[in-house]
Amino acid sequence: MAVLSIGTCTVEPGEVGLGKLNLETLPDGGEAFIPLIVVNGKYDGPVLWLGAAIHGCEVPGIEVIRRVTREFVDPDHLRGAIIGATILNPYALRHRTSEAPADPVNLNAQFPGDSAGTISQRAAHVILHQGLVHCDYAIDFHAATPVGMEFMCLPACQDAAIMARSLEIALAFGFPLVELTRDMFGYEHSLIGWAQDRGKPGFVCEVKARDRYVRS
Repeated sequence: MAVLSIGTCTVEPGEVGLGKLNLETLPDGGEAFIPLIVVNGKYDGPVLWLGAAIHGCEVPGIEVIRRVTREFVDPDHLRGAIIGATILNPYALRHRTSEAPADPVNLNAQFPGDSAGTISQRAAHVILHQGLVHCDYAIDFHAATPVGMEFMCLPACQDAAIMARSLEIALAFGFPLVELTRDMFGYEHSLIGWAQDRGKPGFVCEVKARDRYVRS
């Protein structure tokens, strides 16, 4: 693999790096950013995007990404790379809400975003143009309800080959699979919908917070 640079993170082959995608400076002087964990494999291969907390109250995927990138994957034996974007919506996470209080819209329906738009549109623009452009595949982690079951959502891509590849990698997870039409929940402008339409297979994974996801 070549050196992988994304946001503030530059990672040599066979190494793990920490960095961030900068969003903006907040009115109180604080910084809004998306934390990154990047695993750059020693050998050539595809780049996988793992994102979580695009809805600020859906946090189990944060721990999933941490464990995958910090505990279970060895860059010395990895073909390709993994970009873990652990908190895609820091505005909403600060308030433990699904949407940013200052801009109460679904961030997962704002793609491709707008660099001069609302805070959610600006965040979508950064995620897309500084993050997803580096990737060949994408998995977007959400959270199932406490009384519900874990499952996966697969938007109906118009490209049969991308749809087939998305289905193939989704089935490897083993969760029940729900196929979505293009007009359900704004998926045409979702992170995964956008990725699929640009030739990047992917799916949404709804995981649950369990003891096995929590570090003791």
